[in-house]
Amino acid sequence: FSDDTAKQIDSEVRGFVDAGYQAAHKLLEENDGPMHRIAKALLDRETLDASELKLLIDGQDLPPIKVHASGDGDDSGHIPQVLKPEGNRTPGFTGTNAPSPA
Repeated sequence: FSDDTAKQIDSEVRGFVDAGYQAAHKLLEENDGPMHRIAKALLDRETLDASELKLLIDGQDLPPIKVHASGDGDDSGHIPQVLKPEGNRTPGFTGTNAPSPA
C-alpha cells in the first residue's frame, strides 16, 4: 500500500490508542479512592474476598483480620489432614493404566 494509506492507518491507530489511554486515565481518576483502599488492604492482608472488596469499593472499613491460634485450620478450629503417598507406589502411569486419548 502507499505512503498515504500507511499514514491514514497510523493516524487511525493513534486515535484508538489515545482514546483508550484517555478512557483508562479517566477510569483510574474516578476510582482513585477505592483503588488506594484496595491496594492498602492487599498490602495488609495479601488476599481479599468478594465481600471485602465490596466494602472497600463502598468506602467502608474492613472488619479486623481473623487470627487463628495455631495458624492452621478454618473458623471451626478444624486442622486439615495432610495425606501422604503410599510407600509401595511410584508416581506416574504404569503399564496399561495410561489415560485414554481425548
